[in-house]
Amino acid sequence: MNNATPMIILRGPPGAGKSTFANNLRGTENAFIFETDNFFVDSIDKRTYHFNHQLLGIAHSWNQGEVIRACRDCPDVPVIVANTFRQKFELKPYFDIAQVFGRKIYVFTLHTKHPNVHNVPDEKVEKMRLGMHPFRMDAWLIEGYPVVAAKDVYSDEEAADLAQILHVKFFQR
Repeated sequence: MNNATPMIILRGPPGAGKSTFANNLRGTENAFIFETDNFFVDSIDKRTYHFNHQLLGIAHSWNQGEVIRACRDCPDVPVIVANTFRQKFELKPYFDIAQVFGRKIYVFTLHTKHPNVHNVPDEKVEKMRLGMHPFRMDAWLIEGYPVVAAKDVYSDEEAADLAQILHVKFFQR
């Protein structure tokens, strides 16, 4: 197993650009992108989104299971997880998975604003934005998690530059 294989966590409210960042980072390389929202995408037409708040806990468990399978079956392939991750307890299952499979954790919090693709009302997006707890790398390091880097990203230009830098770091080694 390659202990340097990353798990990249992308945080931010709906419309922050998490999916765009993930796809720009991956480019044409072999990497997994996981989003809990994919649980709600129609399995036949792959476009229609059917959010059901009552299934959100199940959706998170499903996404975590997908991440576990990717880490177990493809130990040298980077994993990118893009979710809202507003609070510490939402990150913990993924950090536990990274620790079990020897992944290094990189956390990026996106603060950019775009129209969100799931039509979440603006007032709900703003409430989620205001409810984002800051990521404290030191708190996770004290608990023994392999967090290598954390960064807040405030502009599309910064996000694009960072995705390009990380693409070189993770895929052209």
